[in-house]
Amino acid sequence: KNYLWLITGWEIMSISSYLIIGINKMVKGPAFIFMLFSEISTASLIISAIITFSISGSFFLEAPVIPVIYLLISLGAFIKMGMFPFMIAEWLPIAHGSAPANASAIFSATMTLMGVFLIYKMTLFITYDIYFQYIGLFFLITGAISLFFGSIYAYISENSKMLAGFSTIENQG
Repeated sequence: KNYLWLITGWEIMSISSYLIIGINKMVKGPAFIFMLFSEISTASLIISAIITFSISGSFFLEAPVIPVIYLLISLGAFIKMGMFPFMIAEWLPIAHGSAPANASAIFSATMTLMGVFLIYKMTLFITYDIYFQYIGLFFLITGAISLFFGSIYAYISENSKMLAGFSTIENQG
């Protein structure tokens, strides 16, 4: 119901995933890359919470959502989902490839779908503005690019666990 719970859950999800990736193979690179992108995603949510609080005086998600807040929240969700342009770094497929199989399924099913749910939830609270039409067009283009390149990368992927990461990106697109 409010940004504080959202950010807390977002961080618990990120830190536990970081630990799963880091402990699995004792290779620190993929875990650090995962955590970097997760923290950038969280920073985007924190900035949107600060802007919402400065406008409405509360941290409730039901506060009127203006285009800047919607874009910041969507940016945070796009990062967590590994969508274009963040898929170029291939951080999500690398995380899938470095995690155990059951954690990879959680990344694919739960973590990335939280981004979709967040964008959908915030869409319910937008106040109509002409700029939202352009944001919708931006989402369509971003989704189409993510779908196209995610499916191509999944097709040519040699690592079966990275294939799940690219497939996740393609499905989110």
